[in-house]
Amino acid sequence: MAFLNSIENQRPLLQSIDKLKWNFSMGMLYGIFFTGGLAFSDPSMVLPIFLGNFTDSKTIIGLSAAAMTTFGGIGSLLPQLFVATKLESKISKRPALRIAITVRTLCWG
Repeated sequence: MAFLNSIENQRPLLQSIDKLKWNFSMGMLYGIFFTGGLAFSDPSMVLPIFLGNFTDSKTIIGLSAAAMTTFGGIGSLLPQLFVATKLESKISKRPALRIAITVRTLCWG
């Protein structure tokens, strides 16, 4: 009888181990798909292909990729510099932040 009681006491532990395995597996799958998605949306990969549809100049295509990756990704920081000068004088920056978050959410789905 004591043996049956010890098995009954371990059942929640076994269920939590099953949940832990499930959560770990789902976390790994999420990480794989998220990292894969980021690889396909990396600006240094997408921008040259996009610009290749508009121009045959290898120099412009190469410079676009270099601008996005060199100097700590200065190509992705330039838009922030222009927006920061506009928002500096605003008392409340929250409306601009809400618009930016909404646009980002709509673009990325």
